[in-house]
Amino acid sequence: MVGTELYDVALYRSLAKMQRATNGLIAVNTRSLSELTPAEVHLETQWQRELEPVLTDLYWYPLRNGIDYVPDTGLKRWLRDQLSAAVAIAALLALLRRYLIRGVNVGGKMALDLLGLNGSFYLQNRQYVDDIYSHADTLTTVGTDLSLIDTTVDHLAGAIPAAKQGEGHPLLALGASIVGWAAVRSVNIAITEESRTVAQGLNWTYGENGIERQVFRAREDACPICSPLDGSVMPVNDVPGELSIPVHTRCRCWYEALTDGWTKPDKIWRGE
Repeated sequence: MVGTELYDVALYRSLAKMQRATNGLIAVNTRSLSELTPAEVHLETQWQRELEPVLTDLYWYPLRNGIDYVPDTGLKRWLRDQLSAAVAIAALLALLRRYLIRGVNVGGKMALDLLGLNGSFYLQNRQYVDDIYSHADTLTTVGTDLSLIDTTVDHLAGAIPAAKQGEGHPLLALGASIVGWAAVRSVNIAITEESRTVAQGLNWTYGENGIERQVFRAREDACPICSPLDGSVMPVNDVPGELSIPVHTRCRCWYEALTDGWTKPDKIWRGE
């Protein structure tokens, strides 16, 4: 881990690879609140607030019948089976779908404002909505690179045996850990996923309104990962993997449209 920062290790494993390559010497701080729009700050705050209790409930779901029902052998497999149940992930999936769409709406509105195409934005396009829902499914499916369920399993599988062997009631010990996990992860997920969807809203709105190229903009000059990427130009419809936002956990970068030669479209795309 970087310094005292705690990252959701199932999210954006590219950061972990970079950290290992540099012997853990990189210090990443990319959240520059002064550069965020009020809409972004508001969405992030709401997202984090609603996500924390949902993650807390997810951690407790395998323990709903008490710790005596938790097996000592095959613990990870048992936890995955428990957390793969539709009822276990329903609240998390619903919340992610709702907030991922809201993030795109924030990014779409930002893009319209930046292009001087003032007015409302509301994502209704079926293809783009399906893309968002597919990503929410990925986050809540066991075995994917971005699985939030796998991270939950890893945390519980490491803590349950220690809680059983420790002094005092094991559920009290687990409860203290769960509070911390849910608090940290709700921040990391809200920031990172908002950044992803805001960038998607910017990108999609630029493209649908005739912008052909965009520029990668880093919001934190001190970020050793994103600063070298600042100013990189790319086609709106063909973003290279290394310029796909978020570049790492808690990345707050964005896309700026290149408007040279661009003319306002006859029909403005507002998410339909």
